[in-house]
Amino acid sequence: MKILALNIRQGGGTRIDSICSYLIARDCDALVISEFRRNARGDQLIEALRQAGFSHVHHNNTDSKQNTVMVATKQSSTLLDINSCTNEWSLVGVTWAGLRLVGTYFPQRKDKAGVFSTIGTMLGSNLLVIGDFNTGFNSLDTEGAKFHCAD
Repeated sequence: MKILALNIRQGGGTRIDSICSYLIARDCDALVISEFRRNARGDQLIEALRQAGFSHVHHNNTDSKQNTVMVATKQSSTLLDINSCTNEWSLVGVTWAGLRLVGTYFPQRKDKAGVFSTIGTMLGSNLLVIGDFNTGFNSLDTEGAKFHCAD
C-alpha cells in the first residue's frame, strides 16, 4: 500500500500539468491533496487522475477560490460522513483498504481547535489522518515557540 500526500499550494495554478505528472509517476494507491480547489485546474487534476486509474475521487464542493482537500484512491473507497466539523473544507474522509483515511487542510490559529475536536471524535483503530495541519510558521518554528492548539 502506497499513499502520497502533497500540498499543491493554492490549487496548483499554472503548475497543474507538472503536479499531475508528478502524482501519476509515483504510482500510488491513494493520494491526499491539500490546498485542492474545485475549479478548472482542479477539474484538470481530477481528469488526469481518473485517466491514471484513480476511479474514486472525493473532495468538498467549495467555492472555486477556497482551499480544501481531496482524497483519491484506485481501489473502491466510500466517503465518510464528517458533518460535525466546524467548516466544510478542512476534512475529507474515506473508508478504504481496511482504513479510515482522513485528508486534512486545517485552518489557521485558534480556528483549528474545532477540526482537532472533530478528529478526536473519530479516534480508534485503523484511522490514518494525513495532510496539511498548518501547525506553525517557518519563521517561528524554533524551540520554545508557542503554537495555537499545541495542547
